[in-house]
Amino acid sequence: MKGEVVDMETRRELRGPVSDFWLAQVEMRLDKIDYVVSRLERQLWVIGCSAAVLALLQAAILLTK
Repeated sequence: MKGEVVDMETRRELRGPVSDFWLAQVEMRLDKIDYVVSRLERQLWVIGCSAAVLALLQAAILLTK
């Protein structure tokens, strides 16, 4: 077995147009997953902040009685 090093730029140029289509599909799906995850993260922040505000309001109501 030879210990040859393969130039990655040459390997990329040898790929056909089918791999570009496949990579575009993968990239599109990864973008959709990233969008869903960022939306979920935003919703969790809203829920967490709302819960904190409600807890502070409850504490303020209890302390004023």
